[in-house]
Amino acid sequence: MLILCRRTLHAQRKLWSLSSTHGDTQRRLFSRSCLLAADIEPIADANLQHENFRKLLRQRISALTTRSKRTHIITSYHVTSKQFDDYAEQFSLKVVSQLDSNSKALYRLEGASTKIENYLASRPTFPNLAILKRLQSESQLDIDFLDKVDTVLTECLVNYALDQSSIELETQKKPTKTATKGWSSSVTSRRMVNMSHPAEWYPKARAMKRKIYVHVGPTNSGKTYYALQRLRKANRGVFAGPLRLLAREIYERFTADDIPCNLVTGEEVIRSVDKNGQRAGITSSTVEMVDVEMPLDVAVIDEIQMIADPERGWSWTVALLGLQAKEIHLCGEERAVPILKAIAESLGEELEVRYFKRLSPLQVQSNSLGSNIQKIEPGDAVVTFSRRNIFAIKQKIERETRLKCAVIYGGLPPETRARQAQLFNDPDSEHNVLIASDAIGMGLNLSIRRVVFESVVKFNGVAEKSLEVHHLKQIAGRAGRYKPERTELGRSKTMGYVTSLDKADHAYVVNCMARENMPISHAGIHPMREHIKRFTLDFPPTIPFDFILAKFYSLASSSRYYTVSSLDSAIGVSRALNTVKGLTIDEKIKLSSAPVNLRDDSVCLALIEMTKAIANGEPLSLADVAEFNVDALQFADVSKIFTLKTLERAHLLVTLYLWLSYRFPTVLFDREGAMDFNMLIQDLIDKCLQTIRFTRRLSRSSVAGQNNYTNATEKQNESETDVGLMDIENQFVFKSSFAED
Repeated sequence: MLILCRRTLHAQRKLWSLSSTHGDTQRRLFSRSCLLAADIEPIADANLQHENFRKLLRQRISALTTRSKRTHIITSYHVTSKQFDDYAEQFSLKVVSQLDSNSKALYRLEGASTKIENYLASRPTFPNLAILKRLQSESQLDIDFLDKVDTVLTECLVNYALDQSSIELETQKKPTKTATKGWSSSVTSRRMVNMSHPAEWYPKARAMKRKIYVHVGPTNSGKTYYALQRLRKANRGVFAGPLRLLAREIYERFTADDIPCNLVTGEEVIRSVDKNGQRAGITSSTVEMVDVEMPLDVAVIDEIQMIADPERGWSWTVALLGLQAKEIHLCGEERAVPILKAIAESLGEELEVRYFKRLSPLQVQSNSLGSNIQKIEPGDAVVTFSRRNIFAIKQKIERETRLKCAVIYGGLPPETRARQAQLFNDPDSEHNVLIASDAIGMGLNLSIRRVVFESVVKFNGVAEKSLEVHHLKQIAGRAGRYKPERTELGRSKTMGYVTSLDKADHAYVVNCMARENMPISHAGIHPMREHIKRFTLDFPPTIPFDFILAKFYSLASSSRYYTVSSLDSAIGVSRALNTVKGLTIDEKIKLSSAPVNLRDDSVCLALIEMTKAIANGEPLSLADVAEFNVDALQFADVSKIFTLKTLERAHLLVTLYLWLSYRFPTVLFDREGAMDFNMLIQDLIDKCLQTIRFTRRLSRSSVAGQNNYTNATEKQNESETDVGLMDIENQFVFKSSFAED
């Protein structure tokens, strides 16, 4: 049986990266693309150019079946080789017949202005020749063009196969007593995936009279501080933030001020009591862990602009729509105001916007540092996007200057990042320079005088892309909190500065800092558990859960102000667990949100082992997990980069175990042992950060707007595990990919 799901380009590339042959595949594809690009050069004559275009597409289509097999689409989607060949042959014949047609109507540019992303979002089953023709004329047949061609062809093939398989399944499978409602695209199924009115999912919140306060302004404007002051005075309240690190910071701050506070994250729960022995009324949590069933006086939701995040935005929407709080304080960027006003109006709730200005001015310096490391000064934060460059720059600064560096990036445990931040912030510490990824963009209070961009491009798993305007501005906004004790004579104590290390990046930094952020137009939403459970009843029990999720996503509909958030992560995890038998639907839903880096085979194997223990009801300690190498911890050589990678992977395994232990405590019982291992791993990572050395690797080009394609596997390996501001942290905060009932 052919089981496919519609995927975006991002999801396809994540799938390909699971293959053990991914590196070889990308190298072969890249080399082939280069040869094609060299062989087929732009031709001035229109007729020759058109024939050239048809020749290129025929070549790419003829290689499509082989290319797709190499990327393991067959095994990943449970497709037999014969089934795939049949559908690929049908698809190729139909497309080639269009290419060979003499009808000019096929190539006219109607709708050719449509963006590739919007076109693929419509889930086409055949390539739009007009759009590809436009790409040819715009791109000069470079690697970017070839990559987009392959993307369109692969997407269309998968969509075509899905449609054909659905027809076959509907023909072969008749409704039975065990599936009385039918399961394909019935009216009942479509009604169950209608998500046009998410506000109605929270009747208790709709019955309340709530007031929404929106605190907006740039970084370092005090907006969150004023909202927290209101929370301090509440008897019952919640703080909901995007990161575990931020949730713990608020918890520790309130506790230090003798305000009883609970801490609730995906893998850590601390319940506090007040002086009367009563449970604390205030909770600091990650946004996915907020309890919408708890009556509250005040709720503070931080970084509200993330409501539009394609993967996590739903959790901010759940908090906004579902919290039973008399006052809801939303803190974030001004670009979120339009969508928040629209949602508040649709709810019939009062909304008040409070605008904040920076507490200290921020200035873009007129020149870069000219690639001169000796121009780095105390209080500088050098921002780069690969583990290699982080340690290379650290080594170079400490060798060529008298400065010492702290290190922060997303692959580090939150506790390690917090300790490195403390080292940098302490005016009596010798660590007076920070080398960091965009993990400093939120969640840490840092005494930064100047942000220096070592690069303005970041590898996203496929290619190097220029930072988006709002992303760069958020990082740059961290400058300006420099402590007076470090301030040099004659320099402003409050001014923040921004520049680049290399001259080639400076113009892009200046341009981004001068531009306004685009307003947010929609909020993410996700199905509730009951939606998925009811939808699952429409399918035969033999249908894999990942296919059910994909089918739900393909049918789900939303309304004007909302869009359905991605289910890619849940689908990927569910697919990895398809071989595990004996799981209930509730267990499958919980496990689909597990914090797993699907690119890491070791972590995936550990998840499968833990899941089998859950299915069989067999207690399992962390030390007994085969992929958790205790010997590697005992004999770790902290001077080797390999050791750091091993420790980071061990941290992922500990985090996964802790996350699952809160959901399946009778099976994964060794939470205390896991926490002990976590402390050991953090200590070893701290030692690695002091000893590891690297040499800086320059990106091919950091000129704004250019996309740099390198060997994907090599680039992924050095681009850390730190993929940045939220990517690693995101994996460990989820309560569930499906909102609670």
